[in-house]
Amino acid sequence: MLTPSTRYLVRILVAPLLIFILMRIGFWWAFKSGFDMTRKEYWTAWFLGIRYDLRVALVLALPNILLLNLRYFNPRWSLSARKIWKAYWVFVMTIVFAFYLLDFGYYDYLRTHANATALRFLVDISISAQMVWESYPVIKAGIVILFFAWIYSVIFTRLILPAVNKSIENISFKQSFLNGTMAALFILIGLHGKFSQYPLRWSDAYFSNNAFTTALAVNPVHYFFDTLKYRKTEYSVETTKKYIEPVRSYLGLNTSSEPLDFKRNVNPPPLDKPINVVMIVLESQAAYKTGVFGNAADPTPNLDKVARQGVLFRKHYVPSEGTARSIFGILTAIPDVNSDYTSSRNPLIASQNLILNSFTDTKKFYFLGGSTSWGNIRGLISYNIPDIEIVEEGNFSSGRNDVWGISDLDLFKEAHKKFVSQGDQPFFAVIQTAGFHRPYTIPQNRDDFTLVNLSEEKIRDGGFISVEELNSLRFQDYSLGKFFELAQKSEYFTNTLFVIQGDHGLPENSAKNLSRGEKFLGLSRWHVPLIFYSPKLFPNPKTMDVISSELDVMTSIASLAGRAHTNTTLGRNLFDASTASGPKTALLYTYYENPPGIAVIDDQFVVKCNAKFICQGLFDYTSDTPEEDLSKSNPERFQKMQELTFGLYESAKYLLYNNPNPLVKNNN
Repeated sequence: MLTPSTRYLVRILVAPLLIFILMRIGFWWAFKSGFDMTRKEYWTAWFLGIRYDLRVALVLALPNILLLNLRYFNPRWSLSARKIWKAYWVFVMTIVFAFYLLDFGYYDYLRTHANATALRFLVDISISAQMVWESYPVIKAGIVILFFAWIYSVIFTRLILPAVNKSIENISFKQSFLNGTMAALFILIGLHGKFSQYPLRWSDAYFSNNAFTTALAVNPVHYFFDTLKYRKTEYSVETTKKYIEPVRSYLGLNTSSEPLDFKRNVNPPPLDKPINVVMIVLESQAAYKTGVFGNAADPTPNLDKVARQGVLFRKHYVPSEGTARSIFGILTAIPDVNSDYTSSRNPLIASQNLILNSFTDTKKFYFLGGSTSWGNIRGLISYNIPDIEIVEEGNFSSGRNDVWGISDLDLFKEAHKKFVSQGDQPFFAVIQTAGFHRPYTIPQNRDDFTLVNLSEEKIRDGGFISVEELNSLRFQDYSLGKFFELAQKSEYFTNTLFVIQGDHGLPENSAKNLSRGEKFLGLSRWHVPLIFYSPKLFPNPKTMDVISSELDVMTSIASLAGRAHTNTTLGRNLFDASTASGPKTALLYTYYENPPGIAVIDDQFVVKCNAKFICQGLFDYTSDTPEEDLSKSNPERFQKMQELTFGLYESAKYLLYNNPNPLVKNNN
């Protein structure tokens, strides 16, 4: 038996939920023309949409729910409370209804839901108001809104308030307790939105690259608040143009008449047989923590072995330290230079043109031991890569190891099984490990991996903070080695290009195998290994000592695989002769400084600046005096590197908002 409070709670939730669903039906009916959705996409969108609707209804109801235990605010015991909550609900629902009408008009005009960038129209309210008055039936809309307010007032009076009129004399304490407990659980589950570690997020709605499917799934109010902190667009067209010439020269774009056109058509010779690609992104794999870069603790014998058998880029840098930022950078070839948040978390720039989509006849996978809801990278992957199979928590036969999901060893084994099952179907797979991360959990199921216990001095000299960290890295490397053991025994191995990169570096922690310049400038935070390994493509191992960037990886892979593609990013083909003979630099970005730090590194120097275009100087990281500012003794070098730093930074900000994916289906 439900108590009056529980009945009241049910009704204050059901009423707005039904209205939201009716509005969703209206949205679907009004805008469905021109879009084809699969049955699965259709029902997934509706299922997600109702969960977003329920969350919005719960958030609106929270003030009412939290105050129900106070007698003065309980409509059963107080006539004033009835008046207060009636006024509250009529006001709130009328505002929401008016927002839905606004969103309908916004979508009809721009084919996107209203987002927080629309707040810019409030800067000049008079002009905006006049535009709205001249463009939309304001009076009719006002009448409809007032009529809705009256309707909801009637609904609240006749359908919601009667819930608290019945007697509770026959309801026991046990029943009241059960009602309260079940209501609390329902509220918590509804607000979380999912039976998983991560809550329901906007990126869950971006499960398809059909723009209308996503639009149908989201709740307009929810979406507006999802975009609220991203309302300030960070790029400036004028500033980008001001510093674009060094970038155009760097990318080989001097012949284009449009200064902000980054398009390059890349047409490598096709291969006789399509190859597979396995890109392995290793968690926190700083270069200095590997044996091949001189770490005496010998923590990565398997990575070292692959590096010596393939093509090792010794001076490879990621633009930013964070994992989510690095994943965004390696997939898009655009550095994540948003200052307050990662780009993968911003729904306004979810559409990105990915070079990976040039693998048109290829099965695509993304493997992560945990959930791609982390960092909202699900939206980046699902929305931009048609038919990709995300293999994550809930899809594995292996059990969970810790907060980061299944162990790296199990992740590699599960990926290998998928690859074997593909037969002759070529595939492109990204395997993202996460185990080398606090709490440094070594799983019980670890095959023949054994722990080591080195002296504190050796641990410290290797740049490790503890033996647990050392063993965690060793286990990540052991898992990598087991994967290659399995792969080399399989048919897919000989026709596969393996690309291995660390997602970001780490602080130097007094490691002995770092130079004075690397320590002074903190380069270990961005310096990671990059390895291309394929006995078929690279029968002769070699080491490359040129500067390379994470942004260069994807176009290099596509070119090696013989895939024609349009490069609209800041990446360059590392194996192209013009790249080899051109300037070799990498952008470094420090998001946690205020203002954010920006720098460019070349074979000898680093120019350090910040986002306000103030530079600290030019530093020779190869010298014994890296702290000396050489900008005055090398003014020409300093000027060129400074201008390129500003240009790459501004171009990155511009491209984040101006590199849309042509495969995203819309009806604009």
